[in-house]
Amino acid sequence: MLKKLFTLRNTALIAFGLSGMSALIYEVAWSRLLSLIFGSTVYAVATMLCAFMAGLALGSYLMGRRVDKLKDLAKYFGLLELGIGIYGIMFIILLPYVQFPYFWLYQLLHSYFWPFLFAQFLFYFLILLIPTTMMGAIFPVVSKIFTRDLKKIGEDISYVYSANSLGSVLGPFLAGFILIPLIGLTKTVMVAATINILLALIMFRFSTFRSEIKFLLPIVLIFLVLGFYTSLPPILLNSWFMGTYESWDQVQDELSAIKPIFYKEGPYSTVVVAQTETGLGLKSDGHGEASTFPDDMRHQLIQAYIPMLLHHSPEKVLNIGMGAGFTLGAIGNFDVQKMDAIEIDPIIVDVSSKYFSEFNNDILKDPRVEVFVIDGRNYLLTTKEKYDVIISAPSHPVSTGVSHLFTKEFFELVKEHLNKDGMFLQWIPGHRFSPEEHKILVNTFNSVFPNISLWIDDIKALNENPNRSVETFLLGSFEPIEIDREQIKNKMASKEIIKKNLGGMGINSAEDFLFLMVMGDLQVQSFVQNEKRFNTDDKPIIEFLAPRSLLTMKFITLNDLYLF
Repeated sequence: MLKKLFTLRNTALIAFGLSGMSALIYEVAWSRLLSLIFGSTVYAVATMLCAFMAGLALGSYLMGRRVDKLKDLAKYFGLLELGIGIYGIMFIILLPYVQFPYFWLYQLLHSYFWPFLFAQFLFYFLILLIPTTMMGAIFPVVSKIFTRDLKKIGEDISYVYSANSLGSVLGPFLAGFILIPLIGLTKTVMVAATINILLALIMFRFSTFRSEIKFLLPIVLIFLVLGFYTSLPPILLNSWFMGTYESWDQVQDELSAIKPIFYKEGPYSTVVVAQTETGLGLKSDGHGEASTFPDDMRHQLIQAYIPMLLHHSPEKVLNIGMGAGFTLGAIGNFDVQKMDAIEIDPIIVDVSSKYFSEFNNDILKDPRVEVFVIDGRNYLLTTKEKYDVIISAPSHPVSTGVSHLFTKEFFELVKEHLNKDGMFLQWIPGHRFSPEEHKILVNTFNSVFPNISLWIDDIKALNENPNRSVETFLLGSFEPIEIDREQIKNKMASKEIIKKNLGGMGINSAEDFLFLMVMGDLQVQSFVQNEKRFNTDDKPIIEFLAPRSLLTMKFITLNDLYLF
């Protein structure tokens, strides 16, 4: 009975479905792992997908020209699966060594956007060429095995295609919802590799190659042990930071000075907490989300103090993009009744409490705080809450999963959740934004809020170096914001922690604080009068422009704001 059921034909069909499942597990895991080096911009993600599909097409084409001449198809099916599995293991071992050639490529071409993208595609293609070509080559082999006669070729091919497609549905589900959350990215790749190797051994049982299995097993076991006991270094050189280095020696010196104290691969991102000479840093998929570095602490705190000092009596505050909790901790210094915080990654919530409580006033233990592990936009779509102050400081919009928190539609959604006298502060990553992107985002914000002002995070910057990049903040409201110097002065002096935080930034008076406001409403209108573009859900311009700025390293400066 079993022999009739598990014929070569039926076994090949089931194996092809499982092969499709492992292929999509690879696609999900490899995308995440490669993003640690190549970044997660819309261009990087599209390039990865193009390279993956190009390999499948090439493999299917090459094998299609030869498959009718092959005699022992089960053997070739097994060899292809074995090759994919071994490459999956080698991918984990060799990935850290991709950093050097990519750094060289970046140094050579980063000033030329389109040539760089084409070179990046070729780089991706070379990395994925071997496994994806073998994946593509399996389709003609299985089609040949499963096809019984020419009269039913359409029906037979439909079964083959359906089996592989079903596996391709299961693969991303298993990777995203089960494997990566439970065992991490590297072990997820190893699960896929193990599936390929087991399929190879099964197919060899139907071939003339079965007598050689006993010689293959020790080699296969060695590769599996190597793979399962190999772990990636927590810190990889990400494309975000390549432009800050002049040589590979400088890169190695910098990376060797970073001491990781926490590393976890989760369903949303790979989170690292690392100690450096400057302080403690939190990274998500290679991008710095928060740190105790002086420059970062300044903008993480000031984005809370701007609306909290200006609003006469905020009672309910929402912080979108909690990160390490520094902004939330600064909000907690005021006598508010309720603080809601949004953070999409539960791992970041955990490390915020475990590693950064000393710096965020242990804010997550404050009974006024409620943390929602959800996307910020989804939260606003599903809640009826209204707030006196909303502060949005998510990750950089260059990442494909973040740009929707910088669009006109998002700003309109925030506006619906503000009380009549409410204020909304939006962080703009000026240190990674060009003047063009900055102006588009200001214009987008201006199209939603009747009254806005633009602020910076450092009052010393203008005197010290007006050509340096700065963090900027947009403050929007329904009514013109009344500047009450006496209120600001009293709030600054109300608690020692507030006085200490602001004093550490050189802000010792209401006048010092107000010096951070670069533009009022009239100046903003003049600033954007010639800008006609908006960043919207339908046309997210910023998501496509921001990667170019990261390559050219031409970011907005104080002079761009003061001398417009």
